[in-house]
Amino acid sequence: MGEGILMKKTASRFMLAASVLSHLTAKASDPPNRPIYNAMEISMQSCSVDARSIFTMHAHPQREAIWSNGMLPVGETGYLVDFNTMADYRDWTAMTRLHSTDRGVDDSYVLLTRDGMPPFTAAYVVTRLPESMHGNPVAVLSAVIDMQKTNANGHAISFIRTSTPLGEGLEMITGGRLGSLCFPTSHFVYATTPGQAAVEISRFVVRDDDLIEYALSLPVTPETNQSDMIIPGQRAMDRFQQGLWIKPRS
Repeated sequence: MGEGILMKKTASRFMLAASVLSHLTAKASDPPNRPIYNAMEISMQSCSVDARSIFTMHAHPQREAIWSNGMLPVGETGYLVDFNTMADYRDWTAMTRLHSTDRGVDDSYVLLTRDGMPPFTAAYVVTRLPESMHGNPVAVLSAVIDMQKTNANGHAISFIRTSTPLGEGLEMITGGRLGSLCFPTSHFVYATTPGQAAVEISRFVVRDDDLIEYALSLPVTPETNQSDMIIPGQRAMDRFQQGLWIKPRS
């Protein structure tokens, strides 16, 4: 399996294949001042609704360059993530998954995890819209609302208009939503104990023929009221959304 891992999810718990961790994370002796701790590429990610999920990954083929210049291209989508602007995530691991068709559209992901393995709690998603939705951002965002309501499994979510670096868009706030293996585009996973308290914020914007999603699941102290979570979460999102850039034309 090389640098891959095999994970089986049973009742939201993961069992990791042994003897691979040293291959998945950067060495402790590596320079501490690079813009992102590690960069990986996802080989396989099964988000089926049954009890098992398969996940494999390997070192990103451009990892040395990413460590050097802080720039992670999102495949050939025309976007990149600039980790030089993201001090909050310097100790995190970024993973790409390109051109997934699990949802029936072309999704490319940059997923971030604090400890080098799922669950993911921060993400950028670039979705190539089907031709039938080109030129109709209102219809796209309406479809987003419908899809998120389905993914919420009956839990309360709220939507408001918002601004992003790529234009006016939609903000979604979900109390109690955690990160997951298939965050942020699968069915929501919720906190089940007080120690897991969280608030999740996603922002959606249509640019040309693409739908962009920025997503963050943020831990909070159990005694914090949800209304008190929102403003700090929005500020964290304001910083996070600055990390995704349109790639300059060469």
